[in-house]
Amino acid sequence: MRKSRGYWIDKENCRLEALKYNRISDFKKKSGGAYNSAKSNDWLIEITKHIICKIKPVGYWSFENCKNEALKYKSRTEFKNNSAGAYDSCKENGWIDSVSGHMINIGHRYKKCVYSYEFSDNHVYVGITYNIERRKHDRKKCKTDSVTKHIKKTRITPLFKQLTDFIPVDKAIYLENDYVQKYLKDGWNILNKSKTGSVGSVKKWTKEKCIEVGKKCKTRTDFCKQTKGAYDAARRYGWINEIYLLVGL
Repeated sequence: MRKSRGYWIDKENCRLEALKYNRISDFKKKSGGAYNSAKSNDWLIEITKHIICKIKPVGYWSFENCKNEALKYKSRTEFKNNSAGAYDSCKENGWIDSVSGHMINIGHRYKKCVYSYEFSDNHVYVGITYNIERRKHDRKKCKTDSVTKHIKKTRITPLFKQLTDFIPVDKAIYLENDYVQKYLKDGWNILNKSKTGSVGSVKKWTKEKCIEVGKKCKTRTDFCKQTKGAYDAARRYGWINEIYLLVGL
């Protein structure tokens, strides 16, 4: 239930809320209003005494401490989710690039990269993914996967290549097909079983489809809650404000 305006101005309300959590990160993530009020009013340490051991002293997240903390994680997302204090300090001080050089780059549903597996017998597989390491792991576990089957059949270890940076998924789909055509032109045998452009369970929302859906909604809240796919696509691609203007939301 949403709290009334001014509810978190009360120190006791913030204290009772804080008692629900065993981690500061959970308190901050799940009850941002209480957390922010406690922090701005200097109540945070007092009302989180039951988890005080997990609070770092003011000034703890120096560059060196942030760098050492960042080394525990493989990606920026993992760093952010598991060590919010260090991550926030890095963002505020402009250190994030300096401490994350060892991390793998990952995308998301609407941002992917094109990759290939090249075999020495002139076979190749071309695909797109938002997380290279996870895709490699999943591929090894799938007995019907084209790459896995060819490795077992030939006993050849393929050369993995990341062909693009993480880019909008519609552009990745376009370039995936371009790379397939290039490999074909160069005499490669394509291992892809399905037509390029397959992105798993992600529904491909164009701007036109998002506008069409938006016209059926009475409010922005309706657009967000009732058509999550269209809303997410519009936000990811930067169409959201234009769509709101066009459909009068």
